[in-house]
Amino acid sequence: MARSGARARQLAARLGAPINLAAQKVLPNTVDAHRVVLWAYGHDRGEAAVDALYAAYFVEGRNLSDLDTLAEIAGKIGLEADMVREALRTDDDRDIVFNSHQSCVQMGI
Repeated sequence: MARSGARARQLAARLGAPINLAAQKVLPNTVDAHRVVLWAYGHDRGEAAVDALYAAYFVEGRNLSDLDTLAEIAGKIGLEADMVREALRTDDDRDIVFNSHQSCVQMGI
């Protein structure tokens, strides 16, 4: 594990992407985070969502399974936090995320 962590830090440094592997305390289920990204792209905030979620997890060690955390991040990138929180409590667009994941698996990604 230490070897893969070192490799991840090297790649992140080469790409200019900060990473703090020691900060991660939880291995989150990211389905809801992917739904936030999907919704953010619908409002031209997709890249901001990806950047914010990356920083929240890989730098700050935040739990991306937590709905309040995701709503807060959504609010910081210009989405309506309360609406995102309520939408996350439903199954809205969960099928899109799952189907996208399956397509990637089938393509070997």
